[in-house]
Amino acid sequence: MDRRIRRTRDAIIGAFKSIVFQTRYNDIRVSDIANKADIGRSTFYEHFAGKDDLLVSSMNWVLVGLAESAKPGADLATVFEVLDHIWENRSKGRTILSGQSGDRFTKALASKFEAGLKQLLEAEKTEFLLPPVFTANQLAASTMSLLKTWLSGTAPASAEAMAKALTRSSKAIIEAAISEREG
Repeated sequence: MDRRIRRTRDAIIGAFKSIVFQTRYNDIRVSDIANKADIGRSTFYEHFAGKDDLLVSSMNWVLVGLAESAKPGADLATVFEVLDHIWENRSKGRTILSGQSGDRFTKALASKFEAGLKQLLEAEKTEFLLPPVFTANQLAASTMSLLKTWLSGTAPASAEAMAKALTRSSKAIIEAAISEREG
């Protein structure tokens, strides 16, 4: 990526991160982000489709960390780190994981899961009962359900317990999706 493009994207993401922890997500406007990044709105739209697209891009490390839960031999420390961050920012998390931004986040998470499942298929020479997109969407929906319940305060759990539960449930979903081999 060209340095100027990377610098502009970094400025937009930095501005967004600065604003998102001070302002309710639904109250943030693209013009607020553009002003903070010292760019025009048209420049913003050259890099991102909108506020939700920027959100997903800025949270890539969270998506990657959650997708780690579905990998064989998942790194619990990585999953825990992401969940700990989500818990520390739970008031924003509740807003971000609901509505249109939650839908975008779920779709992006499913995409990360699908990429991991395709790697698994190639590495293990196995097959799924259905195309990987079905399992990826199931994993994303399951993960989002766990996160929303946790962040709502309906049921208390530590980030460590959540990491273990998420990893185990992801493994179970994947095992259930693998075709039985004959002979």
